[in-house]
Amino acid sequence: MLLAEAATSLFQQVAQEIAPDVRAGETPLRRLDRVFDQVAQAFTASPEAKGVVLAMLFSGSVPASVRAEIRRGWDSHVQALVDAFSLPEQPMPAPMARLMLATFQGCYCHWYAGGCAEPIAAFLEPARELFRAWLEARQA
Repeated sequence: MLLAEAATSLFQQVAQEIAPDVRAGETPLRRLDRVFDQVAQAFTASPEAKGVVLAMLFSGSVPASVRAEIRRGWDSHVQALVDAFSLPEQPMPAPMARLMLATFQGCYCHWYAGGCAEPIAAFLEPARELFRAWLEARQA
């Protein structure tokens, strides 16, 4: 259980960086850039941590309580993204936040499988642009 908590805490620093008191006065587009930059830094600083979570998730020998802890961690990450990107009259839908989190995880998998040879930012950049377009469309 402690291993799952430690591994899922990778995103906690990112969540703290996008907390409402930290992001006051920041535009959603600037916040998006900060989130993607923070995710890239977190993955680069500790590439194996995310792999540990994924390995535990897909292992048949991991207790259900560990999987539940991973799920709780991911649910809290989704909520942090919802909170960060919701506007007063335009809440960010939870499915969109889950998509953002899944995108981070997918980019990580491709980056790590490639031996981390390129900067993770190169894998994240197309996703950043897609989410940027989505945010701009919401604001129009």
